[in-house]
Amino acid sequence: MNNSVSVVIPTFNRSRLLPRAIQSALAAMSPGDEILVIDDGSTDDTPASVQQFDQTIRYVRIENSGPGAARNVGIRMARCSYVAFLDSDDQWVPDKLELQRNVMAAFPSVVFSFCNMFATLPSGDVQHDLHSDWRTHPRIGSDSAPLLTEILGPAAPYSSFARLPQGRADFNVHVGDMYAAELEAHYVHSDAVMVRRELAGELFHYPEEIRLMEDYECFARLAKIGPAAYLDCELADLTTHSGDRLTDVDDVRHLTARIDLLQRVWGADPSFLKVHSARYRHILESKVRLRARLLISSGRLDEARDHLKASGGPLSYRLVASLPSALVNNVLRVRKKMRSP
Repeated sequence: MNNSVSVVIPTFNRSRLLPRAIQSALAAMSPGDEILVIDDGSTDDTPASVQQFDQTIRYVRIENSGPGAARNVGIRMARCSYVAFLDSDDQWVPDKLELQRNVMAAFPSVVFSFCNMFATLPSGDVQHDLHSDWRTHPRIGSDSAPLLTEILGPAAPYSSFARLPQGRADFNVHVGDMYAAELEAHYVHSDAVMVRRELAGELFHYPEEIRLMEDYECFARLAKIGPAAYLDCELADLTTHSGDRLTDVDDVRHLTARIDLLQRVWGADPSFLKVHSARYRHILESKVRLRARLLISSGRLDEARDHLKASGGPLSYRLVASLPSALVNNVLRVRKKMRSP
């Protein structure tokens, strides 16, 4: 069976960082793999940053349409059995594709595999185990989100089904259902994923009408098809830098996207709600409350009123939001002064 990988790298105005991402992908590739760079309408010298590489890289420039559309172009162009994604400002460790390729081969029912990640900070320090941070983060996680090792099946040491690359310590692989788990936290990042195209089928696409959490929605839908495999090791570097990231938005926007996602995916799934309606309501209501609290605390009462009218929320929040804006803003200013040193 062909186990080659199409590496899709979407990019927009990151000519300075793109070569580093390409180099890390090349270091992880095997014969038969390919790289597709999808330029989402860049206005910098991105074409020149791709042309410097001797290896054949398929480069396509499209009209600026957002990250979901760029990744979808890569999916449609992919020639290989597996597809992996790498953001143009991030990078992989050299054995990422080898490890995931072997996991996918060992577990043929798995729709996609994913790994843990680390982040290299501007100071050079490294933040490890990003999954633990994301799991309980108010924007993309929840206080009830379980550990991945508790969600998925029993641990299988990687060495029990494949040979470890030189210098790689053994680690566990867990296989199981991620659909319900993704309701509670954003465990699956595009940089961490490898997808089996044959099993993913027509559901393997990113929503193009949104530009935030589009990867969350894609992999939540794929998780409904069949099992996923989690490699309990860090194989991707979510590098922080001074440039813009698509996720650099305020908490209100992020929570708005999260609420919309919950309603579009799990809230529109009758078979899921038949079993997990209480769990769904708990997560949704907690995000509604948090968004309302942020809107009220920042003095955006009109938005808070509209939000609570559309989605409900605690009576206390609705009462505060119904007060005159001048009164609430004065109270907020007094509180701010009292907290100042």
